[in-house]
Amino acid sequence: MTRLAVVLVLACALIPTAEAARLVYRTPDAAGNYLEHGLKRWAGVNLRSKKYKFHPAFCLPGSRSKYERKHRHFPAHTSKTGQPLFHTFACTLAAADRVWHVYLVALPTGTFSVRADR
Repeated sequence: MTRLAVVLVLACALIPTAEAARLVYRTPDAAGNYLEHGLKRWAGVNLRSKKYKFHPAFCLPGSRSKYERKHRHFPAHTSKTGQPLFHTFACTLAAADRVWHVYLVALPTGTFSVRADR
């Protein structure tokens, strides 16, 4: 009986882990939109302040990033409508007098993980 209980507890614990392990794919437009409208702060700069209010972003598939040239490469997928989808993005974010090159990873929550592209 205790073995059955242990197996059930482990099975319930591993189900969310398996769901989180599935890769999420998004469009380059979704990544750019997140940087322009969803990101509040980057590199100590408040992107919601008047000075940095307008901050355009341009995104390409992650295979163009410095990070993926050195590490794992994520292949592209295609949506049912034929639109290319990617798991990672190499983006350029420009705000007032600053330009950043960032690396985005799509998350299951609908947001992105943002880090410097080194």
